Amino acid sequence: MYRIRVLIAAVMLMGAIPAAAQQNGFDIQAYRDYLQQNAQLSAGELLARTPAPLLHSSTAEAVHAPLFLDSVSIKFGLTADELHLLEQNSFVVTERPVHRTFQRTFAEIWENDLPVYISTDAILHALHLSYDEILKELEENRFYGTLEAALSQLRQYQAVLETSYGSVPELRQSLLDVDLYLSVATALLTQAESTKYPENEAALDGILQMVRAESPREIPLFSETPRAYDFSQLKVRGHYDKTPQLGRYFQAMMWMGRTEFYLTAPQSASAPPSPSDIQRQIIDAAMLLEALETSDAGTMLREMDALLSTLVGESDNVAPSHLRESMTEAGVVDAATFLDTARVSEFQRVLATKPYAGQRIHSQILMSDPMSPNQIKPPTAFLLMGQRFVIDSYVMANVVYDRIMSGGQKVRRMLPSSMDVLYALGNNAAAQLVEEDLKQYDYAPNLSALRYLIESHDDDFWNASLYNGWLNGIRALNIPDEVDELPAFMRTAAWWQQKMNTQLASWAQLRHDNLLYAKPSYSSGVLCAYPHAFVEPEPDFYRRLSTFAGHAREIFAAENMDRTTTFFEHFGAVMDTLEIIAEKQLAHSTLTEQERAFAKAVLVRRPNCGFATNGWYQKLIYAIWYPPRNEDPIEELDIVTADVHTAPTDEHGTPVGWVMHVGTGYLNLAVIVTRNEFGQQTAFVGPVLSYYEHVTENFQRLTDKDWKQKIESDPWPRPDWTNVYLADRDGKRRPPGQMLKTSTPPVLQPHLTCSVDVPTITTNYINLRYDPMPFPVTVTVSNDGSGLTDSLFATISFLPDLTLAGEDAPDGYTKVCEKAQLFPKQSTTVQWMLKHPLGTQEKRYTIRVVVKTANADSTVCETEVIIPAVESPILAPRDYCPNELVFVDSLDSYVPNPFTVRLTCINNGNGSADSVSGTLILPKDVVLDPPTQTLTQ
Repeated sequence: MYRIRVLIAAVMLMGAIPAAAQQNGFDIQAYRDYLQQNAQLSAGELLARTPAPLLHSSTAEAVHAPLFLDSVSIKFGLTADELHLLEQNSFVVTERPVHRTFQRTFAEIWENDLPVYISTDAILHALHLSYDEILKELEENRFYGTLEAALSQLRQYQAVLETSYGSVPELRQSLLDVDLYLSVATALLTQAESTKYPENEAALDGILQMVRAESPREIPLFSETPRAYDFSQLKVRGHYDKTPQLGRYFQAMMWMGRTEFYLTAPQSASAPPSPSDIQRQIIDAAMLLEALETSDAGTMLREMDALLSTLVGESDNVAPSHLRESMTEAGVVDAATFLDTARVSEFQRVLATKPYAGQRIHSQILMSDPMSPNQIKPPTAFLLMGQRFVIDSYVMANVVYDRIMSGGQKVRRMLPSSMDVLYALGNNAAAQLVEEDLKQYDYAPNLSALRYLIESHDDDFWNASLYNGWLNGIRALNIPDEVDELPAFMRTAAWWQQKMNTQLASWAQLRHDNLLYAKPSYSSGVLCAYPHAFVEPEPDFYRRLSTFAGHAREIFAAENMDRTTTFFEHFGAVMDTLEIIAEKQLAHSTLTEQERAFAKAVLVRRPNCGFATNGWYQKLIYAIWYPPRNEDPIEELDIVTADVHTAPTDEHGTPVGWVMHVGTGYLNLAVIVTRNEFGQQTAFVGPVLSYYEHVTENFQRLTDKDWKQKIESDPWPRPDWTNVYLADRDGKRRPPGQMLKTSTPPVLQPHLTCSVDVPTITTNYINLRYDPMPFPVTVTVSNDGSGLTDSLFATISFLPDLTLAGEDAPDGYTKVCEKAQLFPKQSTTVQWMLKHPLGTQEKRYTIRVVVKTANADSTVCETEVIIPAVESPILAPRDYCPNELVFVDSLDSYVPNPFTVRLTCINNGNGSADSVSGTLILPKDVVLDPPTQTLTQ
């Protein structure tokens, strides 16, 4: 029997529930009882316990000549497929018209006198833009200076530590450890690379090189036993690559937020640190604590930590105040006391009784043996400015290896699903989209327990930080228990899958904005007007965001941040008004003139439909009030990403470095047909968010720039559960994807896709021909739909000088595919042979193939073939020199010395090569003789 050890960098559910989890109405024993009682819960039982309402597969109300649909269709050029989706669902979302910002899209709708749809997406996007800008202001104007001053104070205090402990040989290594830790943080923040102790210079340089390499490394950090440290986490990303100052702040805080001083050893399949390693790091922590408490650094970092706690949450580790409390109870006076191993044991015994001893989230790389029933347990660790506990990371961590146990065995599910997060946050329908995963990996007990845990929290938890408040706003968009009284489009499966897109896009923005702090697991002239306005009817959503704004106003008022306080006062007032309008829309009540005017004033442009100057939506964006330097808050394209989970290995233990990213893309356009307040069926149009997921390999963490370049050039596929309502960039319907449970089965319909492949054409200079020639054109046709196709025919087209070759010549342009019909999920191929004469210039040709069948839409695929130029020189250099020099004692010299180096160059091509030169690169201690020679000849 052999054993595989699997790396995990996920967040871990600990045996001890920390203090925060014991508050807000959560009963530890009841939670443990729940886990035990539901250990055999199946996927079907989980779905039955939290049922989602049965939804309509298509709209219950026919779309019949709604007001303004002709105008919307003409303005935005709605395609036949977009109109089909609109007729099917009473709404459609399309990727086809490219829109950069919500403001510009609202302005375009206003200029064309169209009814406006005000989505929850628009509100959440404004929240993201404002929160991100406020956080950047805090970091640049306050946190950076605080951190720089605190590190300076701590480094100055090193002289006191040297005086106190320098004469004790056993404490010398800890003095070096503290110096290295502070030197790395200072170097990352200020680029000043210096250490107090010269013997640390090589270690500092080594760590900084690892930071620049951006990949995990095994490193003996503060220990004789190496630990796996994921330096890819220090890659500057999120909004931190906007300025060099923010980038330096990011790396310094990431170092301080992730670098652990072990107070107990982790329990894993990795080689454990020795007791002396742990003792050494406990002494390190005690020295840092002394420096904090005795200098001004402690006050500085404590105030910074308090503000970050109200923004994001509490640090998920032993903090300085915790360390002091446990040391006092254990009778520890100072760092030197820990030289007594009995005192170390007593300290660890006291620490084990504390609610803060166990990390709820662990995001370092540890190893777990799949053949052992023992799950890993992260260390109790001290961090100076540890990353924050966030509930969504906690969810993702506990639905992956090695948290899932089935039949006493660990289940190797390496990556979570975003639907796990939505379900745990209360969206019952989300479980339907991971039903197959639930069956395959048997993690229904875990997901159910997490849902139970989250629902046990009361309002104090959701109001404890702005991060939690934002999540609570997203939760307001969960599918309700009953949908029968909602407008027709809100009774369809398509609508609630679109709202999942809204929730996840906003979640991606939340994670992006808090990337540094959220502990990871491993969105009487001519007067223009909106004739009607429709506010997305989610009154509880606006109510929760009003609460969020009130909490934010209190936080920033306490910090004397008057501009930010004023902004959130306005934000809350707008949310209060939108809540009233949404409630009236659901109740089919008539709006007052003031409410109707407010909804229509989302954004206006004056004079004469010209420049944008006013509107309440713009004022939900902080940068409109206080524009940042060198940025246009109206024109700026906001596409963001965040890495939310890391899996170092696959299920077989092979290193893969999977990093799960979530993010947003271009804004999409939504057209919704519903009844206005006067009972008339009306087409409303407005912008909504797009959402993407992608997993990279080799610990690659994408920046916003990386993500944006991919979205702009060749975006990843959207999650297939968006296909039910979404038209693509060409305005075409997508193949059927996952769908929530509906009251009527979907129509069985084939859907064709195709791809075309050609080989790379190269020039054979020996025989003066192309290889291959003739060359094959291979088309793969797939049925991604749900029904059987009729007979399949494919037709190829191209420009001269390409011609058909072999059996296809002279006119075999149309062929029957290899399989005449395709069942769902089947594929087939069809192939032609083409040829091209020799030429002296490179040429590029587009090859186009159309595939048709009688019972489905045709599909088109294209590719480009490059015919290279024939004439070209090919240089083949070769050098001659002695294989080795022999030292002859009698001559006291190397032989031969001097020696000759000769370079020859042969042109194997069929074109001339002009001005050929060679350059000699000499190693150290080898010189030209005579020195008048030139290196390049």
